[in-house]
Amino acid sequence: MGEKPLLRLESPDRFSWRHWDGEFVFFDELSGETRLLHGWAGAVFELIAERQPIDMERLTNELAAAANLPLDDDLRMAVREAVDTLKSFVLIGDAAE
Repeated sequence: MGEKPLLRLESPDRFSWRHWDGEFVFFDELSGETRLLHGWAGAVFELIAERQPIDMERLTNELAAAANLPLDDDLRMAVREAVDTLKSFVLIGDAAE
């Protein structure tokens, strides 16, 4: 059985972030870009920052517990979409083995 891929922040010194009322704002020091994230993307980022490296199963389980939601396919899809969004912004990546 293969190991589960782990997620981590991508160059955390490169950006700053703040959050208010469930919205997260990120400033990329290198590019000068600012990004606004809503919903699960911010919660996913925050949990990865606190627990890195973390695998998708643990990430989803902890988010479900924190939000008092059932661990179902809808939640798994929402978390996967949030991870994909964060990866597309190069805020998170796969941890090196």
